[in-house]
Amino acid sequence: MAKDARIDVFKGILILLVVAGHFLLQFVSYDRAFELLYWWIYLVHMPAFSLCSGIVIRSPERSARSAARSLIPVYVGFSLLHVTIRTVEVAGVTWTLVPLLFPGLHWYLLSLMLWRLALVWVVRLPRWVSLAGAVTASLLIGFVPHAGSFLSISRTVVFFPFFLAGYFIGIDGFGRLCQRLSPVVALVPFVGISALAVVFTFTDGFRISQLTGKKPYVETSADLWQALVVRLAAMVCTALLVCVVSAVLARDSSHVKNQGSFAWLARIGSVSMSVYLLHLYFVYPLSWVNLNTWPVWAMWLVILGGTTIAVAVTASQPAVVLVARLSNIFLKVWDIGARRLRPRPRPRSISGDGAQRNS
Repeated sequence: MAKDARIDVFKGILILLVVAGHFLLQFVSYDRAFELLYWWIYLVHMPAFSLCSGIVIRSPERSARSAARSLIPVYVGFSLLHVTIRTVEVAGVTWTLVPLLFPGLHWYLLSLMLWRLALVWVVRLPRWVSLAGAVTASLLIGFVPHAGSFLSISRTVVFFPFFLAGYFIGIDGFGRLCQRLSPVVALVPFVGISALAVVFTFTDGFRISQLTGKKPYVETSADLWQALVVRLAAMVCTALLVCVVSAVLARDSSHVKNQGSFAWLARIGSVSMSVYLLHLYFVYPLSWVNLNTWPVWAMWLVILGGTTIAVAVTASQPAVVLVARLSNIFLKVWDIGARRLRPRPRPRSISGDGAQRNS
């Protein structure tokens, strides 16, 4: 768990939103209520997850040293495993290495590694300079036509300001927010996020594809400035969500483990990587089903029930152990390969004089 259990509660809330969002995506075109909820979730969940990843970093140097060695093998290993499973599962799909270069499900692992490597250099700048530069880059990269999903470059730049802001807040700063904000305060930012979600849902021109940060503006909207507004709104909504969560969490982190719902969320949050890596295997079967004939109430049932089951299974001890063992295997294979590829030192030559002295 994180040092402050409230961070795990925050991550638990966010990973629930991640799973629910992926179930919602299967039904979003069938009812406006689905679209509204999808907007609400996607305005905050990945930006806030990026922020959480920054909050828990104490030492940028130590984090950077472990980034490549710990994340690249896991990224490559689980990506290849995912491609293999999908090749067996879906007829007509051929095995390919393309997902390694254009990551889908596992993009966050690659972006997290790049953020941790970049943080060492970025923190050498004044805070306002680094944060302003990151925000500017996040907004402007949408205007670059070919900045897409290759090596998750677009998403890495888009969500980096949240990661950087999380690092600047830190665990201690998050704890102070929890102590200062009361639950009553949570209502205002919650209403603010909901109002923006309503505007984007019922205003022509805004599209849910603008929320992912995966594509340039030109591919998501006829009006580039509308897409820019959505990206700005995500920044505002994430700040509001931090206020909401901080206000409703316990003022003392030691109380979290003793409060039923918070303790459950902290448990989910502490194993969020397992949920992240495995939950889509519960979503994929919906692509085999003809949803056009389903009543809306049945869709809601699948979203709520599917999210609950997916989280319960992927956060269970067997699932956590499975992910840990697979990760260890990928790390060992990576280390073996790295040792074999490492240049061997050339043997020291013995001069003629030395040979004569030793004879």
